[in-house]
Amino acid sequence: MGWKLAILNTVGTSILSNLEGSVKDCELGGRKLSQTLCQLLGKRPSRASPSDSIQEEFLKRATPSDPVFREVLEIVSSDPRRFSAELNSLIAFFNSLPARHSVDEVEVYLYPTDTGTARFCANIIHEVIREHGSRLFGVTKVTPYEPIVVRGFGTGPAFFSEGLVELVDKYARLIASKARQGFKVVVNATAGFKPETTYAALIALMSCAWRVIYMHESFREVVELPILPIGIRQRYLDELGKVGNGAPRHVLAHQGVDVDDLLERGLVEERDGVVRPREWVRKLLEIVGECP
Repeated sequence: MGWKLAILNTVGTSILSNLEGSVKDCELGGRKLSQTLCQLLGKRPSRASPSDSIQEEFLKRATPSDPVFREVLEIVSSDPRRFSAELNSLIAFFNSLPARHSVDEVEVYLYPTDTGTARFCANIIHEVIREHGSRLFGVTKVTPYEPIVVRGFGTGPAFFSEGLVELVDKYARLIASKARQGFKVVVNATAGFKPETTYAALIALMSCAWRVIYMHESFREVVELPILPIGIRQRYLDELGKVGNGAPRHVLAHQGVDVDDLLERGLVEERDGVVRPREWVRKLLEIVGECP
């Protein structure tokens, strides 16, 4: 019996940046682009800030019924390795698997940054995999799921103040769930904003992922990051266990808990003298405990 793989893939705007770099005089390899797409690419959307008005423009166009979406989909489908860093790394990963290991089933979960441009690109990748995944990956059964948006992912401070809770819920929980179902979980951390994808990779390592892969734009081969035995130090597990769902500072101090250290590390918060674990910490500890 062959492997079952669940691929969790962060998504950035490489499709748009590669199009921007390839278009000249509104042509792409002898192909004349529509005036609308040419004008949009001329605004350099891949570099747009999360608050730029062009984000809303691309969010409205992130559907197969939109003519610009269909045009970009056709271009990417014609050469996915050239235009999509995400697809390039996934194809390289499947090509790197030893011939002795067959893959029977693949599920793909896409995590775009929380911007209109990234969600547009994620929907393009979803359609490419839906239409051509079996051929591209050499696997009979490939199922791409609708892109999963994590609040604030890729938008800076908003993510680290609120989005970590959602990342644990929508990302770490899925890793643990798929591992329990017998899937080998592969996290592709190639695309997206680096601080956030770094957290995604770390959480994956703590949440029973099988492989974490990465492919720099200058590489020709995908790199498998070593699965280091990363976890929360036993001391902090013990102290967080004493904190539980919340406890007064003086009680914890009497039990030998260094509350100030936990606060400095961002593991807990304190209000009105009561110390509680941060929501994302509480959820992550629950999920890590569910790993097979």
